[in-house]
Amino acid sequence: ITLMETDILYLYAKASINSLFGKIGFKRICYANMYLILAASWAGDGRNKYKATYFIMLALITHPSAYGNLFTRIKKRWGNK
Repeated sequence: ITLMETDILYLYAKASINSLFGKIGFKRICYANMYLILAASWAGDGRNKYKATYFIMLALITHPSAYGNLFTRIKKRWGNK
């Protein structure tokens, strides 16, 4: 997960520098979703809940509607068990 985190953060930074996201709103949505993926990865690992919490907070700060997406994903995951 550490390698994935490093690679994806680097990739998004390069895409941002090269203006590949277009509008700022789209960029924020992309970053928020990326942060939620990293949060889920760290939470699923179970060894680093602090990193999971950190990335959830980043997602919510970056794009507040990520809050709704987060609970939708949690509900789907827990609802299937």
